[in-house]
Amino acid sequence: MPFQEKNNALEGAFYSLKKRLKTLDELYQQYCWLTPHKLKPFVKSFNSIRDYEAWKRKQKNPWYW
Repeated sequence: MPFQEKNNALEGAFYSLKKRLKTLDELYQQYCWLTPHKLKPFVKSFNSIRDYEAWKRKQKNPWYW
């Protein structure tokens, strides 16, 4: 039997929707169990582009913009 390389991106391509949701739920439960950090999304809104740009210039952490 010849060597066949698995493509992990396509491994779940043939899963049913039910199987995908089940797998997603299992992965999320593992994440919750493994991480001590709570998921806290960062959401910031601005009244104008100028407000956003002023806020962006003040930031030291590039992950915020």
